[in-house]
Amino acid sequence: MLSAGAYGANVSPDGASIAFVNESGDVLVADRDGQHRRTVLRGSIEVGYEPAWSPDSQRLLVVKGVAGGNVTMGIITIASGNFTPLAHQPQEAIHLLWSADGQHLGYATGTCKIATADADGGNARTVPVFGDPNSAANPQRRRSCDPYSLSPDGSLIAVNQRTGDQPDGDIGRDLFANTIIDTRTGHNLTLPVTGSITAILFQPNGDILVRTKNGTNQLTLLNPDRTIKAQVTEPATVKNSRLLGYTPN
Repeated sequence: MLSAGAYGANVSPDGASIAFVNESGDVLVADRDGQHRRTVLRGSIEVGYEPAWSPDSQRLLVVKGVAGGNVTMGIITIASGNFTPLAHQPQEAIHLLWSADGQHLGYATGTCKIATADADGGNARTVPVFGDPNSAANPQRRRSCDPYSLSPDGSLIAVNQRTGDQPDGDIGRDLFANTIIDTRTGHNLTLPVTGSITAILFQPNGDILVRTKNGTNQLTLLNPDRTIKAQVTEPATVKNSRLLGYTPN
């Protein structure tokens, strides 16, 4: 259990570990129950730069820097503690995600646009239309400062989408997602679920876990083509918890 740093915690793809930044700006890795904590990097930033796991659960995408100042994004190998800066540093990147194929990054910008880049930070580009302040191009003013999960090939990203005059929030991460955006076109995707969508997690095999609320919380596992694979009612004991990871049995 985490008494601090939980809001910026991320679960490793193998489900065995969690990584988070504490109040001192140290990146820590612990067992999934919060035990056996070890510091793997000092001099990070607590808010806005959550550690993102590599697909093999052996490395973390992290930042070095000072809040409000310049940051350096890079990869730290957990076993050795070696930090290697990305060859290219995406501008304004916060809330970074790493795709399951290891080839793509997804992130938000400080102006609530969503962007993608190659794993080394190169080839950075913003998602078309989404976050565009031009009302003719983006009449609903769709935008998000809060990406939640990235598809295995980086083509889709789950976000907490805001529209119209909804407040954008602050640099702290929102642990919600209500829609999927196509990173190539900026279009929203429809999902075959009912109720309010509160979380969307992409799986390494392309499956999608969707959490919805309609009186009780429901979990729907979708195939890569977004047809329903399984659907269950979530246990009441976790109704007030946030969904951070899922590893199938």
